[in-house]
Amino acid sequence: MIGKITADPFIEQVKNGEAKALFTQVKLSTGEIRTVQLFPGSGDETWPCKGDVVVVERKGGFLYASCSWDKSEPKRKPGEREIYSRKTDGKKAASIFLDGDGNINLNGNDKRLVTYAELNQELQRIWTAVKAHTHGSNPSPDLAPIILDISAAETKTIKTGG
Repeated sequence: MIGKITADPFIEQVKNGEAKALFTQVKLSTGEIRTVQLFPGSGDETWPCKGDVVVVERKGGFLYASCSWDKSEPKRKPGEREIYSRKTDGKKAASIFLDGDGNINLNGNDKRLVTYAELNQELQRIWTAVKAHTHGSNPSPDLAPIILDISAAETKTIKTGG
């Protein structure tokens, strides 16, 4: 059956006491409001938002929701995938889009990532050329020691093979 989430999800101990799980209140297609456990799928921790539509299944006296829909219109092509988080009002916050051409877009596609090692190598090459530059027969004046340090630009948590 179909239901609509009427309250923000919450964490609660499961009945057998094994672990904590995610639950929410759902208004079922019958009009009845029930508490259901959310089952987003292995390897996926998803907190749906109030107003999302869910598929509710019954196993004995136990109700659970196995998937949800945020009512956003599908925009992707066959084979593509987008993963995104949402603000509590349901609006998209961060996204990772994997397109059919093998590209990965993080929060859009209007900027490009630069790899630290290659950027550092090129900047050091340019800096060496600047320091060695002369003006005709007059050598460049001694430059005060300047260190070109871009180490803060190196990301530690986002890696790329592209």
